[in-house]
Amino acid sequence: MQVERELLLRTKSGDGRAFEGLILAHSGRAYRTAYRLLGDVEDAFDLCQEAFLRAYQNIHRYDENRPFYPWLYSILKNLCLNFLKRKRKQPGIVKDPELWERSFATSLPGPAEQMLESEDVRRLWESIAGLSEIHRRVLIMKHFDNLSYAEMAQILSVPIGTVMSRLYHARKKLGEIYDNL
Repeated sequence: MQVERELLLRTKSGDGRAFEGLILAHSGRAYRTAYRLLGDVEDAFDLCQEAFLRAYQNIHRYDENRPFYPWLYSILKNLCLNFLKRKRKQPGIVKDPELWERSFATSLPGPAEQMLESEDVRRLWESIAGLSEIHRRVLIMKHFDNLSYAEMAQILSVPIGTVMSRLYHARKKLGEIYDNL
């Protein structure tokens, strides 16, 4: 957090190279978020670049005492949702298990394991798609974006207790949907 704060202060004072450190620290996480929202590799890449550009252009408005990623996440999410509206697509979830696995794989399992995992991944994403928007959102933020409760609360503008409650109910409902598929 201290290193991030220092990079933010240096960026605010006009050091563009300091912002590169923020990009390096958060680009992977931002890309995965955009990809999950858009389901398209190139669109995710383009909108990540746009989000970082907008963050840089508006860095003077940012409070360097707060974590950077929730602010960037909000910018990125809004860009993605606006992009989907323009394309008249529903915000969504990547439903192609093979593409999903490739975007996160460190080592791929063998063909038999891939077949079983693909079915489980498909079933999981169908279950997640069946959740309400708020439950789907907190579940993805926690388990795929790896946001802390505090970051989630900041992004959603709700108390941490509300985040925890929503996450509890999302997990419970996810289990029910998954079991019934």
